[in-house]
Amino acid sequence: MESRLTFRSKVTDEAWQYKIRVQKEKDWIKSGRYKFWEDVDLTLKKSIVREVERKTAEKIILEYEWLGDMAVTNKYYGIFFGPYCGGVICINTNGVMANNGRMYGLKDSEVSYFARGACSFWTPTGTASKLLSFALKLEKKRGAKVAHAFSDTDAGEYGTVYQATNWICLGRQKSNDIELVKNNKIIGSRYLSQIATRHKMTPKQMEHEMIRQGWKVQPTNKKYRYCYILADEPYKSSIFENIKHMVTDYPKRPNAVEAQEKCD
Repeated sequence: MESRLTFRSKVTDEAWQYKIRVQKEKDWIKSGRYKFWEDVDLTLKKSIVREVERKTAEKIILEYEWLGDMAVTNKYYGIFFGPYCGGVICINTNGVMANNGRMYGLKDSEVSYFARGACSFWTPTGTASKLLSFALKLEKKRGAKVAHAFSDTDAGEYGTVYQATNWICLGRQKSNDIELVKNNKIIGSRYLSQIATRHKMTPKQMEHEMIRQGWKVQPTNKKYRYCYILADEPYKSSIFENIKHMVTDYPKRPNAVEAQEKCD
C-alpha cells in the first residue's frame, strides 16, 4: 500500500477561469468565428438574469470550472445576452453543507450554498458581478437568509467577484479532510463517500482502491469562506452577531496584479 503523500502546487497566480477564457478567445479569433459575436448585443444593461435548467448550466460549468463538475446543486441562474447564455451560477438550497446553518444561527435549509459559477470568454467586464448580484436577489425572494460560498486558491481564486459585490469574508475554512488527486482531477471526501456507496465499499476501502489506481492523497486546501446576509432586520443583526468573530479582511492575490473583475 502506498503511503499518504502531502503535496500541493499552486495552479497559477491568475484565476484558472481567466486563463481558460483568454485561451478560448485566442482560439476563436484564430478560427475566424469571432465574427459571430459582432451580431450579438453585449450591452450589460440589456442583459437578463433568470433561472435556467441544469443542462444549460452544465454546458458552461464543465467547460470553464476548475473542478470540472457540477457539485451537488439544484438551483441554477444564467445571464443572457439576447438568446445566448453567457454565464451561470449553480446553488444548493437543500442544506447540503453540514453545519453551515448552525454557524449563522439558522437551519441548514435557510443557507444557499453558491457552489459553482462561470462566465464565457465573450461576456463583457462586469458580467460576473451582475449575475451574482441578481442571483442573490432571486435567492432572497425565494426565502434564503444567507448565501455562502468558497474561493479556492488552488485555482488562483481569492474571491474577487465576492469582494466586488460586498460579501463578508470569514477567513479560511477549518478542515482536516483529505482529497484524492490525479491528472488535475480532485475528489473531495464528500464525493468520495458517494463513490464508495455506489461501489458498496466504505470510504476508506474506496480510498485504498483509488490509491492503487494511481490517485494521490493530499490535505484538502483550506478555502476562503464568504457569506452574504440576505435577511432583513431583525434577523440580519442576529446573524451577524453569530459570525462577527470570524470576519477578516479580504485576501489579496500574492505576487500578481489583480486580474480583471470578471476573472474570479
